[in-house]
Amino acid sequence: MKKLAGIVGGVETVSLFICAIFLSFAHTSGAQNASPSSSKALAITCLLFCLFALWCTWGLTRPGNWAHTPYLLVQVFVLITGATLLQATAIEIKLLGICVLAIGILGLVGWFALTRKPHST
Repeated sequence: MKKLAGIVGGVETVSLFICAIFLSFAHTSGAQNASPSSSKALAITCLLFCLFALWCTWGLTRPGNWAHTPYLLVQVFVLITGATLLQATAIEIKLLGICVLAIGILGLVGWFALTRKPHST
């Protein structure tokens, strides 16, 4: 299950990095009614979340369990993002929300499996 949590964390990290790249160029496409400075601020925020997710995923591969709680926090934010996307009117955004929710649920399953204590007899 540590491998599942690592894969999910890696997918989330790469997705956030790609999102940061797209947000930094969003004002040039004309699709966003935001100024160049606000799209760059969103890109920097997304990049900071990317680094946080990378740090949490890296912590899961290390001995000890210090990264379990921050990893759970990342999954909670992923689920909130998925639920927000699911409320959109466009079907493409709703499908993206379903994918984000699925990744968040997989991350929670991996987290629960990592933190579960084996039964001793």
